[in-house]
Amino acid sequence: MRQRGQRWRLTLTGLIAAVLLGLLSSLHAAPRCDHFKAAIVEGAAHYDMPAPTFTLVHVNEAHANVTNWNIATFDDVRSMISCWHGAVLVFTVNAGDAEIKSSFHFLRLTAIGLHAYGMDWRRALNLRDDMVRAAKTSMTAYAAIDGAKASLIISIANTPGFQIEADD
Repeated sequence: MRQRGQRWRLTLTGLIAAVLLGLLSSLHAAPRCDHFKAAIVEGAAHYDMPAPTFTLVHVNEAHANVTNWNIATFDDVRSMISCWHGAVLVFTVNAGDAEIKSSFHFLRLTAIGLHAYGMDWRRALNLRDDMVRAAKTSMTAYAAIDGAKASLIISIANTPGFQIEADD
């Protein structure tokens, strides 16, 4: 009888350990900013785009652990990355206008951002396309990605904006 109780406790302990291990392995930490920036450069090369430049925006001394970087690629698209303690907090891309060229550049940078956040190219392109389709009908689209939330919003002026925000 005592042996059965010990087996039951070992089985329960093993089950609890397996559940906890599963929960911990499902958590995804935001990518490091240096890796994210390197992936942006890699993505630009993949698309034969101009090499992006990263400009550190003024750092607030009260929040020295937060750094904001403007990413220069095309004149008709604004992009930036915000990092907290070296991890990506937010990545944004905004088209400058509703022109086709600006939208095309926006679509490229959106896919590159998803790839830089850790998705393989196929999944990044598919998610971007799904979000664009959804946003065309409702003006907004949201998706949960590993450790973050992605949103694509089309403004009243018909200019798209995209953001990846790390989960808390």
